[in-house]
Amino acid sequence: MSIYPLYMEELDAYDREEGRKLSRDGLQQKLNTCKERRKRYGDYRDSLESAGESQISLTDSDSRLMKQNEGFCAGYNVQTAVDAESPMTAGFQVTNNPTDHGQITAIASEVKKDYDVDILEITADKGYECPEDHADALACGIVPNVIQRDGSYTEEVTFDYKDADITDEQKAGFRPEDLRACLEAGIIPDACNGILTGAEIIEVQKHILTTTDSAVPNMSPDEMKAKALEGFFVRDAARNPVYCPQGEILRQKSEKRNGNIRYCNKLACRKCPDKCTSSKFKEADFSKDTLIKAVDGRKKQNITNDNTPLKTPKVTAVKKIARYVLHPDQEKMNNRKCLSEHPFGTIKRTLGQYCFLLKGFVKVEAETGLFCLSYNMRRAINLKGVPALPAAPG
Repeated sequence: MSIYPLYMEELDAYDREEGRKLSRDGLQQKLNTCKERRKRYGDYRDSLESAGESQISLTDSDSRLMKQNEGFCAGYNVQTAVDAESPMTAGFQVTNNPTDHGQITAIASEVKKDYDVDILEITADKGYECPEDHADALACGIVPNVIQRDGSYTEEVTFDYKDADITDEQKAGFRPEDLRACLEAGIIPDACNGILTGAEIIEVQKHILTTTDSAVPNMSPDEMKAKALEGFFVRDAARNPVYCPQGEILRQKSEKRNGNIRYCNKLACRKCPDKCTSSKFKEADFSKDTLIKAVDGRKKQNITNDNTPLKTPKVTAVKKIARYVLHPDQEKMNNRKCLSEHPFGTIKRTLGQYCFLLKGFVKVEAETGLFCLSYNMRRAINLKGVPALPAAPG
């Protein structure tokens, strides 16, 4: 015998009983509660738009949503640098960036300064793949050996070309300003011999936003909505929403590896009478210089109310870049797990530190510093013994 019908009947009975008990004052109180909640969440939305943020945490304002094995949680992304010989923690950095893209140069520069070396070589997994970050690292005297997602052992890095007369002293130097000057001039510095090959200067086309040809920056929100209804996605750069051709609002979802920002509104498509994108939901990718773009999923005459064709806010310009082929060290990349994962495993399993107990960047950084100090002390005791520690140089 199934109890499902009886269960549903009991639920209906409880609903009817609750409805009879609610008085006018009770209904008004519930309505006021809903209005207060709507206002509170509206304030959250306005706060996010004014700050240009895509999320907010009421528990810890500095934390952000992070993906972990059990799902998602609000937290921090800790970057650590591990010495290849010890292995001991050489440095750390606490961020609220949910991904590791673009994190190499920041932490490696601090370690390079602490170690006082001319060239620092680092190894990282494929989560750190970011050609722009790797180019900055090379210009700072940091050699990034990063595993490639496609399994290849080469990577293309580029610099904006700057014509300059490079001296022999600059080419043989290790100062970051000399390294960058050489790389931007299309010359491989001596410090990068064998690491970079195939230096060439090429011309590429680049799309540039010209605000003089577009009225979008001077439009009010209502005018942007009206322009969107003509068959465009219009981005409000100040408040950071995107208005779609059906008058719905798309909000920032994520930032892609190529720098484009993705705006999305899944709920807007449920009752949408028009299919204005080629994706399943309302999604639109904007570069940081783009304010308006035509729809890509339907045919519509892109004209304004006065039958004047809309001027595109983009023009094409030609620029020169210096392009190189980066050759990461295959052997070092294969040995990465043996080095970098050891401290994390020890801190979590041996020290029992699976989560942070404090809130805010300052306190979380202090807590992380204590974790790393504790790990380094244990590692030093295992390597040298307790009596040798006081005699060791500071």
